[in-house]
Amino acid sequence: MTVRRIAGLIVLAMAISSVFCAAPASASEARLEGLAGNPLVEDDMSVVDFPGLLTAYTSQVFLTVRPDAIANEDIRQAGEAGIIAGDGVAFGIWVNRIPRWDDLNEMNTLFDLRRDLPTTYNLLDLFLAGSNGLGVRVSVGAGLEAEDREVGDAGVEPDTTTGGTGESKPKMLSSGGTTFTLDIQPGYTVETDAYHGDFGAGVTLNYFEIVEEGRSAYRTSWVPSFLVRHRSVLFPRKPLAWIADAMVTRRAYTVEAKGTPKEGGDLGRWAASLTVGPKLRFPRDVTVWVGARFTIEDLSGKISKQPQPDVRAIGFPGLVASAEAFLFDRLSVRAGASYQVEWTDVSQDAQKPDATSRDTADLAPKTKRQGMGQTFLWSTGLGVLLGDFRIDGTVTHEIWFNGPAVVGGGNPGLTGLLSANYAW
Repeated sequence: MTVRRIAGLIVLAMAISSVFCAAPASASEARLEGLAGNPLVEDDMSVVDFPGLLTAYTSQVFLTVRPDAIANEDIRQAGEAGIIAGDGVAFGIWVNRIPRWDDLNEMNTLFDLRRDLPTTYNLLDLFLAGSNGLGVRVSVGAGLEAEDREVGDAGVEPDTTTGGTGESKPKMLSSGGTTFTLDIQPGYTVETDAYHGDFGAGVTLNYFEIVEEGRSAYRTSWVPSFLVRHRSVLFPRKPLAWIADAMVTRRAYTVEAKGTPKEGGDLGRWAASLTVGPKLRFPRDVTVWVGARFTIEDLSGKISKQPQPDVRAIGFPGLVASAEAFLFDRLSVRAGASYQVEWTDVSQDAQKPDATSRDTADLAPKTKRQGMGQTFLWSTGLGVLLGDFRIDGTVTHEIWFNGPAVVGGGNPGLTGLLSANYAW
């Protein structure tokens, strides 16, 4: 049933695309999400991984909002904005971008800490690139959560170390946490008639500290994570182009527990993906991307000095397809879908016996579990082009299944993500 659904959606997207006339594609977060996040799609937003692309695009300002996040007062995901400008030498600024990899947030899930880390906001991305294809992105993120408690007058021994009068003075004890991230991603882009290549490789440095009653409880010291991504396009200017997109990353999660060293740990996650397929441009500039995809991920390490289960997931076979076209040169329609079979393998090495036990029977044997699952995702989107001003939005699934509130009786919004872009 799932295979039929994805095949039907791909055929439908291509059929719709083949009858509509097209205009130049807009570029935004909403556009990419409407195309199911297909990595084969070339877009202005690719400058995050490939900052060397900065000079290849038109100067522009952009804004993205997420209505659901705004309704839930989720500032972190409520919206983002930026600007790309320059000729020959280009610069860019991106505010409140949602990072693909959030190492600090992952630590809340992977480690059972007594207090969660504060939310980390990606405050600012700065871009700089030259006409020689070289570019760099520097991103800064931070989070803060603090609460103070006054002690000294409520059953707690007063602080008499200051004042000289022997009178007790209340003392403030702080609890909370701070986070900080620094991400540096250089990149290089090369362009010829027969080949277009984008290269990006960078490092992310993460730091956090959790304080309880004025004392450091947990921290990590600038743990680095690495990411390398490359995209090649053969015959980029021809109706049939071939694209390969590859990504490898190693994420690091380390917690140092103060006073309770057994609560600390060190985990590492390796992830890689490869997507290969054609980009087809039909008459009237209709565009379709279809790719085969392979992914692999591995998570392993130690917590409380004990080896954790080694979790390995392989995604194969995988398929991703997207289509985009314009109606009346003003209204764009988009659709995308992805399907993947996922194979998981969880193995646990034999655990060391407890230090207080002398019985070797307490040694837990090695275990191994395997499983298989399927993932099917799809998305649709719309865009409006008014001269140099463009608006893009994703269409919520509820609209397709339930209709708008006036028809279905529910209250679904039309768009889950809305982007605006002005180019000059």
